[in-house]
Order: sequence, then C-alpha cells, then structure tokens
Amino acid sequence: MTATAQRFSPRRSDLDWLLEDFVDKVPGARLVVLLTVDGLAIAQSQGDKETVERIAAVGTGFNMLGKAVANLYADGVVNSVGVDVGVTGPSTAGARGGFVTFMAAGEGTYLALVADKGVDADPAFMNRSMVELRVSLKEHLGTDLRSADHRTAGGS
Repeated sequence: MTATAQRFSPRRSDLDWLLEDFVDKVPGARLVVLLTVDGLAIAQSQGDKETVERIAAVGTGFNMLGKAVANLYADGVVNSVGVDVGVTGPSTAGARGGFVTFMAAGEGTYLALVADKGVDADPAFMNRSMVELRVSLKEHLGTDLRSADHRTAGGS
C-alpha cells in the first residue's frame, strides 16, 4: 500500500453510498470514483473493476498534466481537468458522447466523474454538485480540503 493510500482510514464501502447518491441525484452522471493521486480507488459509485482501473490510470495522467499546466503560472492551481467527448460514425448510432471530469477532493485525493451528454445533462450543474460532494467527503476522509497553495488536481 502506498503512503498516500495509508493516510485514508475509511473502508471502500463506507463512502460508496455517498457516491451512489450523487449519481442518483445528478442527471447524466454515470460513475463517480474517489481516487488517490497515485491512482488507488478509495470508493466508487458503481462500475466494473476494469472501468474503475481505467479511470484511475487516466486520472493519474491528468494529475501530471495538471501539474505541468499549473507550473506555467506563477501561482497556478488546478481545480479541475475535463474532457468533452463527442462521437461520430455509424457504429455509434444513438450515442451522444459525454464528459469526464477530475476535481481535487482533499489532500492527496480527487474525484473522477464520468457523465453522459443528453437533454438533462448540465456540465455546470455537475461541476457545482461535485464541489458539494467534496465538501461532504471532507468529514469522511478526515483530510482538509485542498487549499490555494496546492498545485495539482490531487493536491500534491
């Protein structure tokens, strides 16, 4: 177990319900994962192991990308990183694409949201909801929310 992972005391199932509640309440949300900066899934709303591991790997890459971008600015701080995915072609008939967003959650952690595009999906509402979720997670993680002097999406 990594040093980052050892700082967190909640068992995976202790936080899953909070993330599942988020997915139930936020239109378009499909999966939410709470990750450490080194890619360990602490909790998840749902999803198979392969999908969660893929999100964790992508999140670790985005964390490093965020560091590089933040270093372009004297006091740069990355609050979130996202991708808007579109779909094309006949093999994706009916698919609308979606959003993947990574947001700092606390010291050494971040949230990953996978959401679908659609009539009810509102990226601004999803972002506000993620901010509220990270406030709720603070009491469960036993860590401070990220302060202005952290320079990555995960607070490293």
